[in-house]
Amino acid sequence: MEIIFIDLMGRLRTFYIPKEARDRLYNDGIEVDGYSIDGYSHIEESDVLIKGLREYSSNSLGTVVFARVLKDSNRKHPYDPIYALEKVLEEYKRLKLEVRVGVEPEFYAVSYTHLRAHETSLHLVCRLLLE
Repeated sequence: MEIIFIDLMGRLRTFYIPKEARDRLYNDGIEVDGYSIDGYSHIEESDVLIKGLREYSSNSLGTVVFARVLKDSNRKHPYDPIYALEKVLEEYKRLKLEVRVGVEPEFYAVSYTHLRAHETSLHLVCRLLLE
């Protein structure tokens, strides 16, 4: 199973566990070295828990689990983006404000000439012909 969580900088982080560890992921959490996750822990207090939130399965991807980071089994991690969102939502609720969330898809159309202009001997940006 692939486990996905977000680090302090907003990057997706992943690791894999065997399917037999699924129950432990959801019930107790799985301990990982928080020092290896940017911004989460100092080396002296490096262990954090990853706890499963929701899982998705597909034939092509297998099982993917979205997870959160906890300081230990009783405390949410102050740097977990999910915890930060929960605190904001609680404050909005206290102020009787409504939060609305939506997706903002973006795309960029560029010319082939523009793409070729960014080719260098070290980096090839794209060789896609846009017609």
